Amino acid sequence: MKKILFIGGSLEAGKDGVGDYTLKFAGALSAVGYEVALLGIYDRNTEVIHYDSILGMPCLRIPAAYPWQQKKELADTFLADFQPEWIEVQFVIYAFHAKGLPFRFLEQFGNWLKDYQPISFMFHEPWIGRAKGESTKRNLIGAAQRTLIKRLIRKVSPKSICTSNSTFQFLLNQIGIEANVLPLFSNIPVHYGVSQKAEQLLLAHGLPPREERLLLVWFGRIPADWKWQQLGESLSRYTGSRHLYLMHMGKASVGDFEKVVARIQEVCPAIQLVKIGSLNEEEVSGVLQCADAGIAITAPQIIGKSGVVAAYLAHGLPVMMAGLDEPIKGLPPLAVDQQEALIPITHNLGKTLDQLPSFQLQHHQLQVHVNRWLDAHQLLSPKSNLPNPQLITP
Repeated sequence: MKKILFIGGSLEAGKDGVGDYTLKFAGALSAVGYEVALLGIYDRNTEVIHYDSILGMPCLRIPAAYPWQQKKELADTFLADFQPEWIEVQFVIYAFHAKGLPFRFLEQFGNWLKDYQPISFMFHEPWIGRAKGESTKRNLIGAAQRTLIKRLIRKVSPKSICTSNSTFQFLLNQIGIEANVLPLFSNIPVHYGVSQKAEQLLLAHGLPPREERLLLVWFGRIPADWKWQQLGESLSRYTGSRHLYLMHMGKASVGDFEKVVARIQEVCPAIQLVKIGSLNEEEVSGVLQCADAGIAITAPQIIGKSGVVAAYLAHGLPVMMAGLDEPIKGLPPLAVDQQEALIPITHNLGKTLDQLPSFQLQHHQLQVHVNRWLDAHQLLSPKSNLPNPQLITP
């Protein structure tokens, strides 16, 4: 049986997007026969050591504030007990330093990690300062981050490297790092039999019945800058009979939401904005199944890094790309991973809202992700007694 160890920064469920991804991915590998363990080596969400079992998987979380020598001793003991046959590093440079410049930590981490093989990396985000016209400060930080990443990869010599989209693949290739594209799965799995309950929740928030409304949803953070004006102007051209609603789910301050309401209603008075707050996974899945489209505020060029977009796609929604463009140095303008479900914000979008496409629910999205990861890392051999990944059908 292959024994796989996941290493990341923080691993507390619900507190870190990459941490949630890691927990779900590890759980899926465990479910198909792998023995899996998890190590949060720089966990910002705890001040004490946590050793737990999550779905039968041993999990060690080491506080970020612990000195390296203590981290190393704890990690070495954990690995000696588990004896991994493969190590997968979930990498975001800001996971290891608040300002994204973990000079000393990455040097120590690389020196330690290189003694354990084989190793693979998943780059959820490489560096900042990658777009044209960014500030001198961001460019300088980005240059330092590139150097740190190159040193780490050169030192560790991973067997395989993945990232979530072709833009990050291009950037990594620019510094001599070859990576496969491994599209993200949704952190919000599709739940069945929940849409009726979600519909009652929407009615309780003052929305009309489904046949009388056109519901656009977005969840997660509310950024300072995104294509709110273009979106509002486009929606203002809607001439259909249904009532327009834009609903936000998740954590956001009342002040931030009120700014969004004022801005969009200034250019599209007909739209109603609703803040529904934080919901559990089942409730989010239900609301997505009752919606007509999702709003993405991630830059189109890197939209593949968004777990929110993956959730929209998993629930069969078309995605309106309302994030500001991030023109990547060296890439053609608006280089976007093409998918039929991704809809740019155009002048005439509002006129076609009654003809928005719908797609099948992608309830096997996580299993497909497992298949692709296994294939990219060539983990299964003809002599393996593990389940064939082809049995996990999309």
